[in-house]
Amino acid sequence: MINKLARIVGMLVLFSHPAYANTVQCADAPRLTDLEIIGCNQREGVGIVTYWKGHDGPYASAFDERHLFLGFSGSRESLNSEAGLRVVGERLVLMRTTLGAPLLASQIASRSVLPTRIHSDDWAIYLEAIQYESQQQAVGYPMLCATGVLRNKVKGAYVAVAECFAYEEKTRFLATLSALEAALTRGKALMLWRE
Repeated sequence: MINKLARIVGMLVLFSHPAYANTVQCADAPRLTDLEIIGCNQREGVGIVTYWKGHDGPYASAFDERHLFLGFSGSRESLNSEAGLRVVGERLVLMRTTLGAPLLASQIASRSVLPTRIHSDDWAIYLEAIQYESQQQAVGYPMLCATGVLRNKVKGAYVAVAECFAYEEKTRFLATLSALEAALTRGKALMLWRE
């Protein structure tokens, strides 16, 4: 019962955010076996699918849940803008994670984009380190926010994925990117929005 209530409250918080004001149907969104689709919307010509997985347990917090965001668009520029990416010189760089915002943003003490990007299969992955405020003299909770961008169009769309997670969950994020790419290539074309 507590887990169900936490899920409802989590969805209310997510959907009260202005990003979810323009909600659309999720029928053609790729399915991931371990994540549930909780919403689809459109912002500035970018379709956004929100995935979620709760955590069972009496002491679970928002940090134990997964919130993954899939963005897609026919326009690379629109997708980059929505994902917090910008071309600087001839390189694409992350300015700040914006496709999926970190949890409890008001409690973030510092955030910094890491200077290197990593590659996994056809994904270029940009990382941002998040440090939450501390309690008394203790060090606050650290997280990574990752934004993965597919290098090529899939079914007519440019694709980006964002998730914030504990440092030890980086391998899980990379596995999710591989599963998502497979789902995208064998699924239907993503519905593209016109600006």
